[in-house]
Amino acid sequence: MQYLRLDSNDSMVLFSCEIGTPPSLLYWGPVLGEAVSGEQIAPLSLRQGMHGVADVPLPMSLAMEAGLGHPMVQGLAAHRAGKDWGSLFRVGKVEAVPHGAKIVCRDEQTRLGLEYSIDLDPESGVLRISSTLTNYGANTLDLNELATACAAGTASSHSTMVTSTLAEPLVGSPSVKPRAAPTSCAAMNPGAELGAMPAKVSLNMRPMVMAGLAKLAELVKK
Repeated sequence: MQYLRLDSNDSMVLFSCEIGTPPSLLYWGPVLGEAVSGEQIAPLSLRQGMHGVADVPLPMSLAMEAGLGHPMVQGLAAHRAGKDWGSLFRVGKVEAVPHGAKIVCRDEQTRLGLEYSIDLDPESGVLRISSTLTNYGANTLDLNELATACAAGTASSHSTMVTSTLAEPLVGSPSVKPRAAPTSCAAMNPGAELGAMPAKVSLNMRPMVMAGLAKLAELVKK
């Protein structure tokens, strides 16, 4: 199965799920004719070349993982003691279920599995997606970020809504470690405004500012 199409009374979704490639959402909006194929919709995601970006369009995926090579925030951020962080999930199997499908992906390099359960309610048009991340490696996996599904670039004027849940975010791992606060963050006193400058930094800067103003005053007098 190269494309997965799901229809409701007044909306449809179309996924690219070719075996061996990252799964992605190609279209979500009003129902298109039955004659419209995935081969016709897929080229609509292409763009002209722009300065400062790759000449060849980089692939999209539901996870937007680091292995795709996009210079942006990823939908999945995980590693094993600083290693195995560049996952790239490829479709291994697609199982059809009533009003939806299961897309089973795996990355043999990082020993991770990612399974999507997709359902489009035929009456309401509500799209539901849940994802299961499985650690097949022998070592603990540090999971910092996991978006249930990334649907960038598929906005339409249709009024359907998506509800996504995260089912069993990590299965088979000895433990899951929460993200630690960056060591560069300075501690703030309770009640301090967000983004306020620490007092020590403010006091250190004050002599430099005053010295600069004094020098400008001397130049004006001359």
